Amino acid sequence: MDAPAERVWPWVADPERVRAWNEKLVDHTSPPLEELTVGTQYWTTHRMRRDTRVRATITAWSPPTLVEVRSEDGDLGRDGWVVERIEIEPRGAECGVERTVQIHDPRIPWYFRLLASYLMRFGTPKGETNLEALKRRVEGGSGTPAGDA
Repeated sequence: MDAPAERVWPWVADPERVRAWNEKLVDHTSPPLEELTVGTQYWTTHRMRRDTRVRATITAWSPPTLVEVRSEDGDLGRDGWVVERIEIEPRGAECGVERTVQIHDPRIPWYFRLLASYLMRFGTPKGETNLEALKRRVEGGSGTPAGDA
């Protein structure tokens, strides 16, 4: 990404800014970015087949290079969870961004999980991917939430 890690960090760590590039995140009850740390919990609503509300817990937090959030409970059921990890690799005035998402939902048959994994890895997405949207927001400064400079 053509921006330093410090400029990318708020876009991946603050749920309000994540909403600007991740169309699946529709709502959250997160405190402001300055109050977030490991162990912070809040609720999020994601648009899947239907709106899904889950409890999010920050499990790794190392500004400006690492954020990991585990979502569970709520509409995921007792045994379901999702872990989203975003790592930023500083490279001077630029940085690399890697996003991984692990999903465990015992209600989804194993063969469908295998197919979904294959399509996510080798399929061609329609339209802009989340990381492409993030890159556009960070590099172009478009879609900055109110109050950001």
